[in-house]
Amino acid sequence: MSKTSIIRSIFLVLLVAPAFCKAQDFHDTRAKILEQFLAYRLTASPKDKQVKKYLGEMSAEGTWSFVNYESTRRGGWPTTDHLKYLDTMAHAYAHPKSTFYQNQKLKSAILKGLNHWLEAGYKSKNWYPNQITAPRHLLRAFLYLNDQIPKEMSESAWVKMLKWLRPEKRTGSNLVIGAEIEVMKGVFYDLPKVVKKGVGYLWSEVRTTTEEGIQPDWCFHQHGNQQMFGNYGLSYSSRVTEWAYILRGTAYELSEDKLQIHSNFLLNGPAWFLWEDKMDLIAAGRQYKIGDLEKKQQVFTNQFQLMAQVDRERKKDYKTILSKTYCPTGHRAYWRSDCAAHREKDWMASLAMSSIRVIGTELTNMESYLGLHNSDGRLLITQTGQEYHHIAPLWDWNRLPGTTCDQNLETLVPQKKTRTTSPFAGSLDDGQMGISSMHYHRNDLSAKKSWFFTKDEIICLGADISGRTKGEVFTSVEQSNFLGNITSPNGAIKNTSVKGGTWVHHNQIGYHILNEAHVKTASLEDNWKKCFPTYDSIPARGDVFSIYINHGKDPKEASYAYTIYPDVVAKKMDETIAKSRVKIVSNTASVQAVKVGQELLAVFHEAAALEIGENQKIEVDRPCLLMLKKKEILVSDPIHDSESINVNINGKQYSASFPLEDQRGNKTIIKLK
Repeated sequence: MSKTSIIRSIFLVLLVAPAFCKAQDFHDTRAKILEQFLAYRLTASPKDKQVKKYLGEMSAEGTWSFVNYESTRRGGWPTTDHLKYLDTMAHAYAHPKSTFYQNQKLKSAILKGLNHWLEAGYKSKNWYPNQITAPRHLLRAFLYLNDQIPKEMSESAWVKMLKWLRPEKRTGSNLVIGAEIEVMKGVFYDLPKVVKKGVGYLWSEVRTTTEEGIQPDWCFHQHGNQQMFGNYGLSYSSRVTEWAYILRGTAYELSEDKLQIHSNFLLNGPAWFLWEDKMDLIAAGRQYKIGDLEKKQQVFTNQFQLMAQVDRERKKDYKTILSKTYCPTGHRAYWRSDCAAHREKDWMASLAMSSIRVIGTELTNMESYLGLHNSDGRLLITQTGQEYHHIAPLWDWNRLPGTTCDQNLETLVPQKKTRTTSPFAGSLDDGQMGISSMHYHRNDLSAKKSWFFTKDEIICLGADISGRTKGEVFTSVEQSNFLGNITSPNGAIKNTSVKGGTWVHHNQIGYHILNEAHVKTASLEDNWKKCFPTYDSIPARGDVFSIYINHGKDPKEASYAYTIYPDVVAKKMDETIAKSRVKIVSNTASVQAVKVGQELLAVFHEAAALEIGENQKIEVDRPCLLMLKKKEILVSDPIHDSESINVNINGKQYSASFPLEDQRGNKTIIKLK
């Protein structure tokens, strides 16, 4: 007997040995898991048209001419398309509604393609395709064919690809995906200990944490303290949701307490960033290529459909979202993550900031190549979903909406992990209105920037804009797709400057700007490689609308103030401004504040006093975000370093403790006497 045969025999003994000691209950459990796995996977329609192409164009060696088997690209490694296609083919083979159901010619092609991959031993320079993407597609194909996979092939896959996987070395989303692969591996090879281990890792990440994963504010962090709703958060929640569905009714099902954590994450996190069949661009992170936002939205929609069956207590919430009745609405402050979302019936806004605590963006796999300013106060207003659709290659990335930036920096390419260098950044909400503020500091330019969100408008204030700069400093009010006429009180405008106090209207959004501002439209042509230099060349062209305020070079204590009115027609702008309940109270280096009716929304950048009306005064003894309402004060610590605060209102003293530990940055409520 040859050495290879001896090794193979030993392998088969070790592989099969556990089967003799498994109890009958695992045999039944395995059958149920496999049944529910197939039931879930086969809810997706078979892709017969693609399968016909793959089958017809496969070479005698089991390869395709349109797969790049020589690629060295780290991000989106295209060589794994080989296994992706085999996964699709195996899905059709197992799908009763497919014209290829149980087709023997297709089965032979699948086995030939799988054998080619195992024999060729393709490896990426990036660990992720080797340990996540490739094993996941391979195991799905194995489970679709199940006992029709030859023993020699399953043995080869174990030795060459699966034996060495170590999910426990990963964190957050990567741990969950690795755990999913471990469960599939255990189910296919009929190994109860492997299934148990995989499920253990899978459910271990269903928790709130200040490490990578679900945060106490229901955001999701990965690669450090960095908002990752639309990439790692999506991968994480997809795996948890799918396996909560597949493992339901078995000994491995998700416990009730963890089910509630998972639902809280979905409903208070990603659900706030889905609009008009797209995921919000800010939530998508560094991945926003053509079709990405639509795909991400669809993945979350699929999760909501599954969770309506898994979490019966919140079935109504999921059904409401799926029916597109604009749930949720109001304001959501992600106080640990330097971001916020505001939603009304006909519009939504998203805001991304950063600080020394929170990473604003990263350059990984050369994705979002020009994203230095992604979280420097980027504010996006969405109504129809077309405002920023495929605008990325046409954007001037020095003028992202909401940001205040030096226009002549040497590079806009972010470092591995990019953030501003100030500790001051925070968000506060009462459920309906919200406040966000940050001390922007990049290179020698600094600015105090605050946003106040109400039901009808967003008030944007900037103060103490100072520093030595390489070029002029612009505050970008808007930069979006040009979607109609631009008007002002004097009629239609195009490329011009408008005086302070003038309003500008475009695409059902009004901008009332207290500074002189510049309005421009441009017909542009560029390429998606501008943002994703290692991906294919794809031309882009379109018309872009923008408004910006020029603070000049080397500004000193410059400021800006403007209000955005979504969902308003041009002829109603004067009336809308006149009827607004909002009044700017202060826009200084010490305090930025507005009154909404009788309620005060304020950012105290330092211990300071503020006159808020005739014979009315409020004073605080440390920096804070504050809402003064009729019967209570809401207050938070944007620096995350204080234990308590004293607030004096017309001589009456109030004291309160700030939340500590994993709740730092969250609000505290002071009842008024």
